[in-house]
Amino acid sequence: MNSLDPQIVIVEMRGQLTQNIGRVLRNFLKVRPIILSPEKAAAYIETHSVRGIILSGSGNSVNDTNAPHIPASIFSQWYKVKKIPILGICYGMQWLAAFFESRVANIERLREYGPSRITVISTDVLFYKTPVEQTTWSDHSESVLNPGGAFRIIAVTGVGGVAAIASHSYNIWGVQFHPEATQCEFGEQILRNFVIEICRCTSNWEPSSVVDLIRGETVEAIGKRKVVLPYSGGVDSSVVAALLAPVLGNRLVGFTFDGDHLRHQEGVEIAQHARICRLHWEMIDLKTQFVNAVAAASTDGEKERNAFQGVYVSGIRNRAKSFDPDSGQILIAQGTLAPDVIESGETGGHRVVGHHNTGLEKLLPEYDFLHPLQELFKHEVREIGRILGFPQSLSHRHPFPGPGLFLRILGIVPTHELLELVRWLDWRVREITVAHGVYDEISQLVTAYGHLYMHGVRGNEPAKGCPALIRPFKTTDFMTGEPYYLTPTVMSELSRELVKDKRIGRVLFDYTPKPPGRTEYK
Repeated sequence: MNSLDPQIVIVEMRGQLTQNIGRVLRNFLKVRPIILSPEKAAAYIETHSVRGIILSGSGNSVNDTNAPHIPASIFSQWYKVKKIPILGICYGMQWLAAFFESRVANIERLREYGPSRITVISTDVLFYKTPVEQTTWSDHSESVLNPGGAFRIIAVTGVGGVAAIASHSYNIWGVQFHPEATQCEFGEQILRNFVIEICRCTSNWEPSSVVDLIRGETVEAIGKRKVVLPYSGGVDSSVVAALLAPVLGNRLVGFTFDGDHLRHQEGVEIAQHARICRLHWEMIDLKTQFVNAVAAASTDGEKERNAFQGVYVSGIRNRAKSFDPDSGQILIAQGTLAPDVIESGETGGHRVVGHHNTGLEKLLPEYDFLHPLQELFKHEVREIGRILGFPQSLSHRHPFPGPGLFLRILGIVPTHELLELVRWLDWRVREITVAHGVYDEISQLVTAYGHLYMHGVRGNEPAKGCPALIRPFKTTDFMTGEPYYLTPTVMSELSRELVKDKRIGRVLFDYTPKPPGRTEYK
């Protein structure tokens, strides 16, 4: 095993938290994992030296005919021959139990969602340094009933179900809860016990050591082909650009579509960031195409995202063809991150919201794609940006959704005039929060215009106007998050400033956490 090779194979069973398992292993344990489908995982394990296997959760039932399954033909390699330790999480545990002929059933009294209590009833290394009673995070309607054979129950749930099982003879463990969830009280320690104490993994993940690794693996996949990079100017696409540009030179071209959806002076900022990354870059004016397409999609957020993606895909195809008419010699690189893939349902879980940069393989089947960062989260990519020498203004740049200001116009069809209004609102909110020294404390600052007339007064006359909505959001992984509370002084100044435009009748501050809210409004 090379010192930087993946040590843990995470088998993707279509779970929404699968990428979080990888995040905990990288960030907390400094161990490099690899996330693969069951079929690819089976092939990888047969040809590579790995120290452990984790079977993820899933939105499926093991009793479904279309449920994800591990190829049984190679399963014997894992526990009979190589003796590789296996940890099944939620669905992963149920799948293991069912494989060994235990019953898995939907029993209403055993269902658990959210915080749940477990009791450890048998001494086992998996629960080393954790208390007998502890709070976990569960999301399951089905449960393992009376696991038999070589398995023994090592923890039970507060509602009388099986919380964890172990088979030392098979080198297999299973937990019904999600230790990778941030809400699981001792989840990191439980994963540490499996990865470090049981699998004997050693630290081999540091952002400083993986920059060359990611660059090397990506360049190897590219070969002699050319690459086009849709470039937003944010830290994600900038990291991809900075990794590839020094190696590819003129074989890499970046471009940004101006669909009239960018923020104030953002074109200038993107050009500066492209220069920092040494990226050959251009701005392509598609204002009319984007506005017309999104306006035709009514005011439904998902329809607007799909309409935006349609023009986005067409623009990529045209730029790729002009770069090299032979589509077989072109690759499309993207700065897609784990939250984009998860929320879009690309991992097999529920589709929470569409992202313009996911699922493009189906829309552009004539091209191959590169997603060097798709297993990483925002804070990990920021760290890589710092290592690459990015200034703070780039490495900590606030995320901005692909459809941009289109998503900040609520309840009315977007027009160039409304885009200009919300662009001004966003600019003034940023200026004021920067002046008060709080902008950099906020993870993402959403400023939107809501088309809902509210009555008020200006001078001595009645007036009516629509609200500006301000949502300051604080998060690490962008999967969950909490509001960032502005001070009364800042809120007062924002309110006074934004109502100077007579179209704005109220200023509303949104302090909803995620969940139940999303970061953006649509």
